[in-house]
Amino acid sequence: MALMRLLVLYALVGLGIYGYFKRDEVMPMLNGAWHDIEETAEDLSREVGLSEEDDKDEAEEAKAEGDDKAEGNNKAEDPAPAVAEAKPQPAPTPEPVSEPKADAPAAAAAETPAAPVEAAPEAKPQPAPTPKPAAQDAPAPNAAPAPAQMTMREMSMARHPGAAPAPQAAPANQAAPARMEPPKRPEPRKLPEHHRRGPISEADLAPEVRDGWIAARLAFYEGDYEKAEAQYKSLAEANPDLPDVMGELGNLYYYQQQHDKAAEAYLETGMRALKSNQLGLASSLIGALQRLAPDMAAKLRKELQNHGR
Repeated sequence: MALMRLLVLYALVGLGIYGYFKRDEVMPMLNGAWHDIEETAEDLSREVGLSEEDDKDEAEEAKAEGDDKAEGNNKAEDPAPAVAEAKPQPAPTPEPVSEPKADAPAAAAAETPAAPVEAAPEAKPQPAPTPKPAAQDAPAPNAAPAPAQMTMREMSMARHPGAAPAPQAAPANQAAPARMEPPKRPEPRKLPEHHRRGPISEADLAPEVRDGWIAARLAFYEGDYEKAEAQYKSLAEANPDLPDVMGELGNLYYYQQQHDKAAEAYLETGMRALKSNQLGLASSLIGALQRLAPDMAAKLRKELQNHGR
């Protein structure tokens, strides 16, 4: 290795000495070669610069495409872009207007500040009206009804609590009668105003008939059903031309829940009414019989249709 270094060193020294003495011949050659080297270097640098610019442009284009893709992805992920909070701008100082211009009423109206809205006055609660006292003659809600408005059973229980009999259960083989409004309480002192001979008064009745009828009604009203039944039966047997007596006997049975006897009494009343030519009374009994005994109602209806043929 040391020998090789010495040989190289001697060669370089020899070339230096040779070049020094032959510099006039060597310099033109070196200058031309130098110019060629410079031109080659410039060409190379120019090519390198162009390639660098191309690479730079390509890199910028790739970066721009990447930014566009990233922005598209961000928009897809964020449906609503964030809005920068707007800073409140200071209100401009209004300039004093000397005279409003006639050709710009809209601008003057826009610059005029709106009048402040006054708050609505608070509504004061109105005092509740003082209720008027009830009239002295108004009936109390819990007051007992007048005797004329009470049913026969209610009156009987009010006067004689223990006199009202317990309702009897219907036989197993007989259907329970449909609900029917109970007949009205007979007025003890007011007798019927119809008869087969036409309108009558109490004076047209025999004294014993009038007194017996009133006694039967009073017993019915007082709740003495046994006495009332005996009085009605006696009157009905003695006065077959007074169908109302038998009708009131049917009412007595109905109030005692004796529906079979009530139906028989109503049917007999209808038959007596047909004999005395009181068709209205006979027709009015069909509805009650239809609820208590439909077969008896059919019989009375048939007799009513055949009446007068």
